[in-house]
Amino acid sequence: MRIRSILLAVLLIGVGSAIVRTLLVPVAESRPVSPYTLPATLPLPGWHLESSRPLAPRNRTANVSNFAISGRRYHYRQQGLSLQVYTWYLAQTSGDVRYYNRSRKFSSVPPSSASLVLALRHHQGLGYYYGFVWGERAYLSTCLNPRGSATVTEVQFRRNRYLYDLRWHRFLPWLLGQGKLHDRRCLWMHLSLPVTSSTTERTFVALEQAGENWADWWRSRFPQP
Repeated sequence: MRIRSILLAVLLIGVGSAIVRTLLVPVAESRPVSPYTLPATLPLPGWHLESSRPLAPRNRTANVSNFAISGRRYHYRQQGLSLQVYTWYLAQTSGDVRYYNRSRKFSSVPPSSASLVLALRHHQGLGYYYGFVWGERAYLSTCLNPRGSATVTEVQFRRNRYLYDLRWHRFLPWLLGQGKLHDRRCLWMHLSLPVTSSTTERTFVALEQAGENWADWWRSRFPQP
């Protein structure tokens, strides 16, 4: 009798949870990300901020606007070096940085070309990133996750979601329709510095350091969903 009561209680809890989830979770999953505007000024150790300006997607359709929440270009200088940082706050993304770099939706972020050759790299203090040279500049492009290290591929992005999003304290808000279980937001960081054939590796070291500092600033200030 006692075992039957326990089984019945477990069954009722399971059925009740399924009903609540069916009724409420779709609301949470379809809820848009809260509006957010990237800050006009952002400190970067060793660099002086000269200017910043907001960015807009090339095609501002409803779909793109819900995906690209906010964008901004920052221009820094250090002893004659010009560092450009393009940052987009993206929602409901797959984490595919290769697509971002080749997409015409972000034509304001140079270069935007299907012919880009992207080299997968890793830096301990940052995570994974794509490094490439285009024209006379070297580029570091990556997706800063809400939790976990930076990623560039869909597989890496999904792995971070399973590692860091599936935590017990996130299940109840998700079950009650108050939050999403998988946080598919991303800060796309796109940094570049002047480069020559003899300074390529030194330039990427400088980009890695700037990218690490940029990511460190954001990790404690990542926008609320």
